[in-house]
This record gives sequence, C-alpha cells and structure tokens, in this order.
Amino acid sequence: QQFAIAQVQEGPQYLLSSLRVQNSVAIDIHAMKNDMIHRLTEYFEGLSSSVQFSILACGVFFFFGVHNLLQEAIMSIPGFTFGVMLG
Repeated sequence: QQFAIAQVQEGPQYLLSSLRVQNSVAIDIHAMKNDMIHRLTEYFEGLSSSVQFSILACGVFFFFGVHNLLQEAIMSIPGFTFGVMLG
C-alpha cells in the first residue's frame, strides 16, 4: 500500500515533467521544420526562373494526375453513386 500511495503522489509530478518533455520535443520538431522550409525556399529561389517554372508546371500536372486517380478509385467503390463528372 505504501508503494501505491507513493506512486500516486509522484503521478502528477511525472505527468507534468512528461508534458514538459513533450512540449520541448514539439518545439524542437517545429524549429527543424521551419529550418528545412527556409533552406528549401532559399534553394528554390536560387534557381533560374525557367527552372522554377518547369518545376511548378510539372507539379501541377503531377498533382492533377493524382487527383484523377483518386477520383477514379472513389468512383469504383461498390455502392458509391454520388459522383457525376470526373475531370
């Protein structure tokens, strides 16, 4: 019983320190993400405008293709009758 009482008394402290650790990890991950985005943006802006345009144009066609594949997959689900037009 003494062990259980000691464990319950340490519970809130453990929870608070655990939340602090999770918060610091979340802050570190957020800082790493911001640094990665900043580096990628600097790299992209360092490219010539024709290369930037080519990358963006290919991205548009790629994601449009993915969009169409997903629409076709949704339409092929048995019992799905809502879709009218695929584009």
